[in-house]
Amino acid sequence: MLRPNLREPTFDTVAAPQLARAWSDSQVQLAKVRDALHEVLPPFIACVAVSGSLARMEVHADSDIDLLIVVDDRTVSVSDQQLESVFFDAWDRLDALGATRPKHGGIFSVCARWKDLIDPAARGRIDESITVFGHRIQLLMDAQPVTSDETFVVLQRELLEWYSETRVAQLFDESGPLHWLWQDVQRYWRSLRARTSWLYADDPVNSLTLNTKLRSSRLLLVFAFLQTIAIAHETHAVGPGVIQSVVDHLYQTPAERLFGDNCQIEHWNSVWEFIRKQPEVAATSLPAAVNLDLQAISTWIQTEIVCHGDSPTGAEWTM
Repeated sequence: MLRPNLREPTFDTVAAPQLARAWSDSQVQLAKVRDALHEVLPPFIACVAVSGSLARMEVHADSDIDLLIVVDDRTVSVSDQQLESVFFDAWDRLDALGATRPKHGGIFSVCARWKDLIDPAARGRIDESITVFGHRIQLLMDAQPVTSDETFVVLQRELLEWYSETRVAQLFDESGPLHWLWQDVQRYWRSLRARTSWLYADDPVNSLTLNTKLRSSRLLLVFAFLQTIAIAHETHAVGPGVIQSVVDHLYQTPAERLFGDNCQIEHWNSVWEFIRKQPEVAATSLPAAVNLDLQAISTWIQTEIVCHGDSPTGAEWTM
């Protein structure tokens, strides 16, 4: 299987010309990121991945580079000072691409430690580090590797194995071993919704853009991942087949997994074009056509969602 940066999209590019151009632009940007970083990484760096619009192959002029630098500290000790040095060295290289450095305190402002990501003591703890939780979710839901593709796959498998639970799943007839991951993804989605309601409350333009993203790209991201889990549970018995199914699906972008030949790609193409133009037009209200496209996407998701056991319907968990 090929990563998106090495192939053409599988959705209907005629129906989604703007997204098709964004795909090509993303390939160019990913190559620049890889070239900028491949000589700067010390041996204890397991892999570097990108998240966000660049990983989804939907980059545009105002997109950030959401970089995830993963340290393999399972068998060696790596100090915080070493991590800080690696982080700033990497971003010194990326400055030449005109990339905006991540805000302090966010999940992209520090390296991820492999050991923390799979710490058994953190399973099910609601009070674990938000940064570690964010790293784990992003590395699964929409990240794509920039370096060390094989190591990245090993990491994703270990994260899925960390989430896998069979004793309770069998006792209470859950749909599969990733029933806990299903809940964690919804926790992420609910937190994102709450944060988006209040962020940029005094900035109508940015607030509109962010909330439009919530109801489009973020919604598609979460739904595509939940659907991937559901398909893995339906098609495989407990065991490595479930995890391998999820890993295989993650070689596709969320838009590819959801739309394929479905005509809904036209609605997403229209919404993406509106988001891309937002800084230029500085609109403070949602155009009627864009609102109809958002409603069409939401309605389709609510009718197409693969329900997980006794979980709520699409309408109840999405918005």
